[in-house]
Amino acid sequence: MAASKKISSIEQYILSGKFRSDGFQRCRWSFCGNSRSTRKDKRFFFEVYLVNPAVSPNVPVISKKTRSSDSKNALSGGFDSRYSEQNVVVKPSYLLIKGGVFGEGGKQINKFIAPSSFVYTKINASIKTEDCEFSAESISGEITVTESELLSHPEFSCSAGSIKWNVQLDKASELHSLSSSSVFSWIPLGTRAAFSGFVTIDDEDFDVIPEKSFGYVDKFWGKSLPNPYFHISGSNLVSAISGKSLPSSFAIMGDFEKGELAGVITVANWQFFLKKGGPFAKSKITHDCISSPMADGSEKLHWSLSLSKGNFVVDLDIFCDACEMFMREYELPQGGNAILQILGGGNGTGEVRIFREHDKKLELLEHAKISDSLCEFGRIENLAD
Repeated sequence: MAASKKISSIEQYILSGKFRSDGFQRCRWSFCGNSRSTRKDKRFFFEVYLVNPAVSPNVPVISKKTRSSDSKNALSGGFDSRYSEQNVVVKPSYLLIKGGVFGEGGKQINKFIAPSSFVYTKINASIKTEDCEFSAESISGEITVTESELLSHPEFSCSAGSIKWNVQLDKASELHSLSSSSVFSWIPLGTRAAFSGFVTIDDEDFDVIPEKSFGYVDKFWGKSLPNPYFHISGSNLVSAISGKSLPSSFAIMGDFEKGELAGVITVANWQFFLKKGGPFAKSKITHDCISSPMADGSEKLHWSLSLSKGNFVVDLDIFCDACEMFMREYELPQGGNAILQILGGGNGTGEVRIFREHDKKLELLEHAKISDSLCEFGRIENLAD
């Protein structure tokens, strides 16, 4: 992103006040890259998850009970082991960096560091550690986790491997409205972000090309996480009517059961907002996420959303192969082994239709095919149960 572009105060925000000891913040960047060896496209994701930085500034504390029989060993080696032999409620405190890839052979690689081990620069919203930097203009870094480290630290909840990245991003001055609930705030900072650069994962190199990156950036913070969690987003849309690529995108997130969904759907010249108290507050919105068995014995997850407002109707459906998804975990700020487990994929496909009612008939305004969609569903589980 060009240095002359203004960085919003929301992008510059970092946990403050009471959230420093009872809160979280997650920043996410996702985009597609093309393999230099196979020429296949894959969707990557990089995340920074900061939780309770004031609780243990100098030592990263992972609060969940290790799944290893030797908890004392699993919490040793530079991590706080004060609680390894006590059945007490422990609040997490760390900066977690996630890097990974969706699809066949998908994986995530996690790195936990002490909250005091990063430097924050407000002017470009930069979070910089010894090996990584994330800002409003670019992201770069390298993470490696060995098999032996996972044996000693099963609480890392990731795969062994390495990932290296260096990409620039341009969000095209895009900034959608902030959505807030009683427990969290969320904003899609870039639903059509363009990324350029490279990613290397386990010695396989990928080129990231702006017009084919279909990038996405969002920010999410508060005192707790939604349960159940619902998210879909994408920007690779092609008109089923004209066959042309559309300047379009969508991003929807929120609490699945309470129906507190927020987001934006932009298809060609039509734009619809979902926001509590906003212009679509009195809209009729239905949504679901179900498992759909296929005739060949495989399984797909199906996200659906239908929006009715005035004389407009928007129908959105996304499907993702279950075999190409995997689980990511986020400890709740409250600790006590409470984990938000998110099943996610980056190869979602589907379609969106926009209708306008006229003389009690529905006129189809646009019908677009969707590819490379982010799609996620999660629930909070207590690992102590």
